Amino acid sequence: MKGMLTVFGFTFRDQVRKKSYIISTILMIILVVAALCVPAIINLVQSGKKSEPQSENNTRNKTFYIIDHVGIIDNKAVLEGALTGYKVEIKNDADKDSVVKLTKSSSDYVLAIVDEKEGSIFYDYYVKSVGDGPDPTILNVIFQNINTSKLLSQSGVSQTVTKSILSPVSYNLHQGGKGMMSGYIPAIAVSLLLFMSIYMYGYWVAMSIASEKTSRVMELLITSTKPSKIVVGKSIAMGLLGFIQLMSIIIASVVTYKIAYPKNYNLGGLMINFSGFTPFYAVVLIAYFILGFSLYAMISAVAGATVSNAEDVRTAIMPVSMVAVIAFYFAYGTIMLPESPAAIAASIIPFSAPFSMPSRILMTDVAPWQMVTSFGLLAVTTFLMAVISIRLYSAAVLHYGGKLKISDLIKLSKTGK
Repeated sequence: MKGMLTVFGFTFRDQVRKKSYIISTILMIILVVAALCVPAIINLVQSGKKSEPQSENNTRNKTFYIIDHVGIIDNKAVLEGALTGYKVEIKNDADKDSVVKLTKSSSDYVLAIVDEKEGSIFYDYYVKSVGDGPDPTILNVIFQNINTSKLLSQSGVSQTVTKSILSPVSYNLHQGGKGMMSGYIPAIAVSLLLFMSIYMYGYWVAMSIASEKTSRVMELLITSTKPSKIVVGKSIAMGLLGFIQLMSIIIASVVTYKIAYPKNYNLGGLMINFSGFTPFYAVVLIAYFILGFSLYAMISAVAGATVSNAEDVRTAIMPVSMVAVIAFYFAYGTIMLPESPAAIAASIIPFSAPFSMPSRILMTDVAPWQMVTSFGLLAVTTFLMAVISIRLYSAAVLHYGGKLKISDLIKLSKTGK
């Protein structure tokens, strides 16, 4: 125990003072805080625009010309009231050419020629460019309602009944479970944060071991303590550094969310909220970070032990990187379908579970058996990988020279030489 604490203390003190750790922590906090402040800035800009006084001339600075062959427009005020920002002018066929020229010259002018085709209302729409003028789908509804109102009035239907017929159906939405779309962006953020933390600190474990082999510090450590205590001590030290960074980001996010994030904010109609971040979820997030980091740290430690200098770590850790990236993209690709078989598989398979299960919990109600199975398999796999990694690490840690292959590692672990 004493040897493991010694390795832990040495590694922790060495890494926590590095500029790369301090700068990366500060940058990640700044990025998260800035991202959470963006909605508040958008709302501030939008509210500033809304508060600007608008004259009647400013609100009617565009012209909607209409040539009505059917006679559905009895009162242009009705159409003008439905087309916010447009002044309506009724023209006849003699004005068509001049009005069409106006629509070609400026997006401030549009023309609709209403006619009848096979017993239904039809109109030709003239704009300068696609996207200018009122949306045609909105115009369809407006013309249909005006025509329907006129036909009902001609048939002797009262205004009260006509209004009831044309009124849109309203509804209240009562959500029983979690809103998948409202948790989509937070789920992506959590998945990315866990991947970066787990992979980055696993890589640092490999770098730390390779660097100490270069300086021959490892020979002193091996003579004073067991290899198992070295790899566990280093992994715990790196894990604690990662945990401190993760918690710093989470605390900064919570504080920023409480202070600056607007209530009921939506992005393009998509409601975004962080109500899923409960105390229970915090425990789940921390547990998956610890197990996920431990799993990848054990493998990374072996990769660091197979090389003789820090420059070769990138090559040695490539298989670990491939597994981590594939597992992450598997989990990421199923975020939008959290109840699909693929998402369930991604949250149960140990190598992808740390990147998938915390995100799924934000998106949907995960069955208890899935959580138990996921956590149990991840814990067992981490333990088995630790046993295997410590044995391989013990065989490779004092190797100097060329990079060890997997077959060489297995042979050394069996012979003990």
